[in-house]
Amino acid sequence: MLMVKKTQHHPYRLLEPIPIPKSPRWESISLDFIMNLPLSKSFDSIFTAVDCFMKIPHSLPCMKAITSQEIVDLLMREVFRQ
Repeated sequence: MLMVKKTQHHPYRLLEPIPIPKSPRWESISLDFIMNLPLSKSFDSIFTAVDCFMKIPHSLPCMKAITSQEIVDLLMREVFRQ
């Protein structure tokens, strides 16, 4: 006797690609953190912002306990000023 387990979820949908930005003006960005690194010059993490059009990463040192306001300040001071 062959036993088959019935699936308990809805059928999978087709993949939807991320829309391509139309201009290189930081319209769509990707943000990421690399955390729990060895302490170096009082930083233990790396904050990375990537413009989805140009694919140029901006990696900035930060602390693991960074707040959302500090992230905005870091973006304005180090990334958007360029």
